[in-house]
Formats: sequence, C-alpha cells, structure tokens
Amino acid sequence: MAPARPSLVRLVLSLVLALGGLVAVSGTAVADDPQVPAPLSLVTGSVTLSDGAPAASVTVSAAPKAGTDGTTASTSTDASGAYALELGTGTYTITYGLDRYETRKVEDVIVTAARTLDAVELVRLYRLSGTVTFKDGTPATGARVQAWTEDEDTELESRTTVGSDGRFQLDLPRGEYDVYVAGRGVPAREYYLVMDRDRTITYSATRTPSVTGTVQLDDGQSFDQVEGSVDVQQRIDGYWETVDWADVESDGSFETTLAAGTYRFEYSADGYASRTVDVVVTSSDRTVDSVVLARLPRVTGSATLSDGASFADVDGLVVVDRKLAGGAWDEEHDLRGIRADGSFTLPLAPGTYRVSVQAYGYSTVLVQDVVVTSADQALAPVTLTRLPRLTGTVSLSDGGSHAEAETTVALMQQQADGSWDHLDYAWVEPDGSFTLPAPEGTFRLEYDAYGYSQKLVDVTVTGDRVLEPVVLTPLPVVSGTVSLAGGVSPVSVDAYVVAVQRDEVVGGAQVEANGSFSFAVPDGAYTLAYYADGFDTLERALTVSGDTTVPAVTLAKLARVTGRVVLGTGTSPVSANARVVALRQQADGTYVRETGAWVTASGTYTLLLGAGTYRLQVSADGHTTATLSDVVVTGDRALEPVALTRPDAPLENLVAPTIPAQVVAGQKLTPTPGTWSRDGVTLSYQWLLDGQPVKGATSRTITVPGSWVERRLSVGVKATVAGQPAAWAFSDEVPVGAGRLVVTTPVVVGTPRVGQALRVGGGAVSPAAQWLVYTWRVDGRIQYGNNKPTFVPQAKHLGRRVTVEVEGSRTGFHYAKAISQPSAAIGVGTIGVRAQPSVKGKSQVGSTLTVRPGAYTPGTVRLRYQWFVAGRKVSGATDSTFRPTSAHRGRKVSVRVTVSATGYTTRSITTTAKRVAR
Repeated sequence: MAPARPSLVRLVLSLVLALGGLVAVSGTAVADDPQVPAPLSLVTGSVTLSDGAPAASVTVSAAPKAGTDGTTASTSTDASGAYALELGTGTYTITYGLDRYETRKVEDVIVTAARTLDAVELVRLYRLSGTVTFKDGTPATGARVQAWTEDEDTELESRTTVGSDGRFQLDLPRGEYDVYVAGRGVPAREYYLVMDRDRTITYSATRTPSVTGTVQLDDGQSFDQVEGSVDVQQRIDGYWETVDWADVESDGSFETTLAAGTYRFEYSADGYASRTVDVVVTSSDRTVDSVVLARLPRVTGSATLSDGASFADVDGLVVVDRKLAGGAWDEEHDLRGIRADGSFTLPLAPGTYRVSVQAYGYSTVLVQDVVVTSADQALAPVTLTRLPRLTGTVSLSDGGSHAEAETTVALMQQQADGSWDHLDYAWVEPDGSFTLPAPEGTFRLEYDAYGYSQKLVDVTVTGDRVLEPVVLTPLPVVSGTVSLAGGVSPVSVDAYVVAVQRDEVVGGAQVEANGSFSFAVPDGAYTLAYYADGFDTLERALTVSGDTTVPAVTLAKLARVTGRVVLGTGTSPVSANARVVALRQQADGTYVRETGAWVTASGTYTLLLGAGTYRLQVSADGHTTATLSDVVVTGDRALEPVALTRPDAPLENLVAPTIPAQVVAGQKLTPTPGTWSRDGVTLSYQWLLDGQPVKGATSRTITVPGSWVERRLSVGVKATVAGQPAAWAFSDEVPVGAGRLVVTTPVVVGTPRVGQALRVGGGAVSPAAQWLVYTWRVDGRIQYGNNKPTFVPQAKHLGRRVTVEVEGSRTGFHYAKAISQPSAAIGVGTIGVRAQPSVKGKSQVGSTLTVRPGAYTPGTVRLRYQWFVAGRKVSGATDSTFRPTSAHRGRKVSVRVTVSATGYTTRSITTTAKRVAR
C-alpha cells in the first residue's frame, strides 16, 4: 500500500483528537508517539493597503510568543490580499510586511482550531531622502536625521544617520513632521515637512567646531544610573540664553556642535551639585577640561495616607523651597515624587529649606526650617489627612456630550479683596459625575462647559458631601444669513460675522458656503459686524435675550472709482508723489478718511469705495491741491480728469508734513512730506523729540523705539531746489504712547505623555520681545519654575490637560500674552531604553552571572528579574545574579528585565542568551 499523504495524516489525527480516543499502533498510542507531528490548524485572513493599491505579495509570518510552544510559518498574500497559514496550537505574533508600507504586528493570536483573523491594513509610507554635505562637498557622515510627528494621536519618532556617501533615507507615514538634522561639525537645522508624497532635503552645511568633554561623579556613580546633561548658554541681549543641550552618555562623555564664540556650559546631574564653566570656541574642534560633580547630601523621609490608601494609586509630591539670604523663599527649588511605598529622597545643597509633602486629595504637611549640612539626614515620618470629597452630577440640558463641551467644576476661594481665586479643577466624566477634594471651609463652585451658560454655587465643606445636581443650559445662539452682491460665495472671500461688546470680540463665526452663520454668546447688547474681502463692512446693533435670528443682510461690493490726474509741465505723477485721498461723509455732515491711492505713472488711480458721499483730495508735490466735492458713489464710476498746476512762485511749503495723530512705540512711520510750490525739489528729513533734533534720525522712514515713549515727536522736512533758498516745514508734535505687542496664539506641540517633552508652537511676538515668559499649566494650575519653551509631564499629571501661556514684554510696550487650547489628556509614558541590559560573567557551571540592568528614561525605575534556561523560566531565579548548575551545562541562559515606573507603561527586555560551557 502507498504511504498516506500528509494531508490525510493530519485529517486522521484531527479526527482522533476530536473523538478524545487513542488509536493503538503496535501497542503504542498514536498521541504519545513522538514521531507523529502535532495537528495543524488553518489560519486565514486578508490584507489591504491604505492607498487602495492591490495588496499582493505582502509577507505574512507567524512566530510563537516568547516562552510558549508553537510552529513558525510564513507565506505571501495573493492578488486579492488573502493568505493562509498552517499553525500548531499556541499563542502567536503575526507580522505583516511590504516594502514602502508600515510593518504591522498583531500580538497574542491564540490558535486552537481553524480561524479567520480580522483584516489588516498596512499604511503607505512616503520616503524622505536627501544629502547632507559640507560646503566643500565632503559628506557629513554620521550626522543624525530625526523626524517627529506633529499628530498628537500618533507617537512616532524615526531616525537614521547619514552614510559615507552623504545620503540618508527615512520611510514615514502620512503626516506633519519636524525634521532635525545635526551632527559632528554640522550645525543643527530644522525643517517642517508635510509627508503626503516622497520628499527630498539637500543640506550644504558650513563646518562648525565640535566641542567634546567628559563629566564624572565624585562618588564613583555611573551615568548608567544617573541622568546627566550639559546646558550650553550664550549671552543674548545681556542675558544668558540656552542655545544647545547635550546629554551625557553612559561613559560620561558628551558632544555638541557650536559656532565660534563665548559660551557658558552648565553641567548638571540629578542628585549632584551643578557646575558652570565659561568656554571659548574658536574655528577648530576642541576638548574641554573634564568636570567632576559633587554628590549632594540626601534628605530622606516617608509619608502615609490617613485612609490607608497607597501612593501607588495616589499622586504624591514633595515640594522644596529654599530660604534666600534676605529671608525670602526660592519657591519650588526642587520637586520630587513620592514612591509607591511612601518614601522619598531629596538631594539638597547645604542650606535652610521648608519641605511640603503633598498628595492629590489630601491635606499638605509642611516641615519648616530643615537645615541641611554636608551629611545625609532623615525627616520624621508624616501622615497626610484625607480631604473631604465633593461629589455630584452635571447634565447638559440639550443632551450634549461632556467630552465635547469639556465640562469642568472649579473650586474657588474668596480673597481678601473680594475676588475669587481658583484652587482646583475636576473634569466631569462622560456620565456627568465628578469628584472634587476640598478642605473644610466656604467655597464657590464654578460649573463651566463650552457653549453653555456658566453656573456658580456656594458651598460649605465640613466633610464628604453629595451636591445637588446641576443642569447647564446652552448659551443663546445668534444665527442669520449673509449674501454677497453678485452671488459671490462667502467662503471664497473669507466672510465672517463677529459680536463686539466694549471693543472686545465676544463671539463670532465664519460664514458657511450657503451664507448661514451661528455662534453662541451670553445675553446682552452687542454690535454685530459683517466682513468680507472686497465688500463694504456692515454694522448692526444687536440685543441678545435667548436664541436670536438676525435679519438677513446683503453686503454690497465695493465700487471701483477711477480717474486721471494731469500734472503741469508734464511732471511724472510718480516722481511728484501724486495721490488721491477719499473722505467719507458721516451722518452729522463731517468727513472721515476712508481710503487713499497713489497715482500711477500713466496718471490713473483706482479707489475701492462703499456706497456713500465722498470728498476727494488730489495732491502732488510742488503742485496745487484739488478737491472734488460731493462725489456720490452708488456703483462703479469714472471721474473727470483733474489737472494740478505748479505755481510760479518762490519755493515754499504749501501743505505741512504730517505724521499720525497717535504714535506708539514699534510703529513704522513714513511722514507725508507736505506739498511744495516747485517741482523737482529734493527733500531731506530730521526727526525731533520735544522740539530737539534726534542725532542720526534723518531717514524718511523710522520705527519708533520704546525709549521715545512719553515724549513728543515731530518731523522736519527740508526742501531744496536749484536757484532757490532751502525751505523747512515741520509737522505737528504728537505724544508717543506705549506700543502693543501682538502674540499669536500658541499651541502645545507633541504627544501628551508622561516623560515626553511638550513644546510651544506658535506664540510669535511682534515686534520681537526682549523678555519671554512661558507659563505652563496642568488643569489650570501653574507649574512654577518651568519658564522654558518645553515642559515634561510627570506621573502626577497623568490624565490631566496641559496649556501654555506665552507672555512677551519690551521696553516702551504694553506686555501681551496668549494662551493655548488645552492639550489632550496626558497619557502614560513610554520607558525609553538608553542602554540595553546584558549578562556579565563567565558562562560556566558554578560561576556567577550578573545582570547589567541597562539604563532607561526616566532615570528612576523599578527593576525585576527572571532568569531563563533554554527558554524556560527558572523558578525562584529572580535576583540580579544566577549561578548555572551542572543541569544547565550546554544550555543557553538569559534573563528578562522588567522595567516599571510610576506613570509609565511597564516593559520587559530579554538579554541575549549565553550558552553554559559543557
């Protein structure tokens, strides 16, 4: 008889197992026969590609989960994207891969019988490639190219290095990226790229000196366990500003690339006294002297929670303030988290401190006048008392979503001046519930949700309390329609409507393509203003009392009023600065300047005017001025030509120079030079303060500096022409007021996760600020001591939202600030691996193997060990050392290091296996 085909053998075996019986073959059960393979199950599925291309030839491979049994198999998809694998019973990781698409892994796929897996989509990758060379054409080999995504829903950092040919490439999913290029001798350069297609970067760098050095710790500790950095500062406008930052490697070395100049290097390491060294960088590479950092004395302590809760579940924090020489306090000199067991360690320089032990939802314990000497010391244990809890529910009367409305309940306390200060916030859960810890006393609760009326409730706290339910009602909605003359689409001309109250915009909205608009504002009196590019502005009084539908309006297109100016003796209108100014008649009969236009070289001009009655003033240097009165505009019209004559008289000023009646610092001024009685005059300028000439201020155009604030400014214009005495004319003096800085709304850039830096995007100040202050808030609470454009969320911030406020100031200007929208809730962080764990020691029977645990971010982590022999867990082998026995001879030994930290996702890393010598 011919041998059975393999597929038939599998069928028979599957039937035997399904019946739960054993088939005897020569007295031996088939299920116990080691020569008979385990039955396989058919696992099927399908793959699609995000760009709609056929998903053919995708590699699909299956591998058993580490430490489990199973089979290994691989196949490719067919033209339709379908695939099939035969796998034994087990738990698998399925990997899907195709060139120019993102690799996908599906973990923990359990196979016990035939099954069909969910369809998998592979995301299209776009190639970022390019070259990085120096100006002389040599490749910048080894330079780093790093890309960060701007999408807060995606955590992606991709990096590569420049090859020996100067080229690099990265494959990235669609999205917005910050791309950073830097390296030895390569000045850092940042690009902003939208990866919606393949893109190329070419960077020809000016070779810049490389500065290297080493840092040591005086107690012999390694930078494997201590996080160190070098902050590179340079004096800018009289202040030392950070211009670069270098991490200290595990061997104590660091490297940075700097242009020639004088710098200040601030060396720091957690738990050690920082040191500052001035460094002069020339055009050559240099190695700076090694620096030794001294260990700070340690102040240790412990805390417990009065209700028996664990710090593993409660965010605990120790805030340290240092007493300064004058008796004032350097607040938040240091901040440290409390460990899960309630202990904490504070590395502090000698001095006097006060230590505040805190936990969210518990009273704060303040330890006053802690005197630190050169020796370590321990504080007495403290107990934090649980605060009363205010619980309640909030509902939105229209059934709206609390997540979309970002509903919050704020705890406020009245100050001595009668104002209310926010103490704490609580986000309302999707089901409308909230819990807010509060000390005993009288407070005010502020219920707030976007688009809904605010509600204030006074409450007295004496213990846990359930509050009355609160209902928030939607704010009144102002709606209406806008049409544009000629049937122009509102979207194409950026039409919008705003409600103004006391010169502040309270609400507004863009006009939709169908002409409709709506927005919510509280009840009150407003001015409703309608705007659209190229159309006449319209204002209407508005009183809101409940939902309000305003009458439909039509914006008239601005009329084109054209005309021609002729100058005597054929003078060019451009050389004579010929111009036309339109003054609009008001209801009271007065005229207000509406707009103006320069006359072209051909003598024509065009004014865009709304319907109304105007007075046009036509002027040119050295010519008489003409006035056109009662110009009625109802639509496009052409005016009669205007002839300006040049008087035949001695040189004299006909119209005095003018500058704006209101001048502020930062304003760019170009005075109207006045009108003169002769053509062809040469004009020069002299600016004056309080009637006295300002030395060197002889340009026609100036930008008013802040130092001129509160003085009176004027300009003198000197006219000269051949054969005539020079003539001077002066403008009126006007007071110089403080300017206004403009700050664009900042955004929080980056993925909000514990331990992952967020940075400020936007927040540009115009004109440039001399001083910038960054205020980071977490759920509205200021994070003191963090006046930097970056912020790293800590474990205590988990689940909360971050905002950043940018405040700019400059001499002679009112300060200005703007605050971002809240970020998404801060998620758990990802523990980064700075150095992989490994096993050291001789791999032989009786010798001790020791774990080198590796280095991680954050610097403080918890480590657990589990040793394996031949891929199997060794029971009880959970120490950092392991001694192989004779039973392990010839087998491979490895150790799994499990790394955890508060606020971070736990991760496990298995070392490379070492075979025990036979």
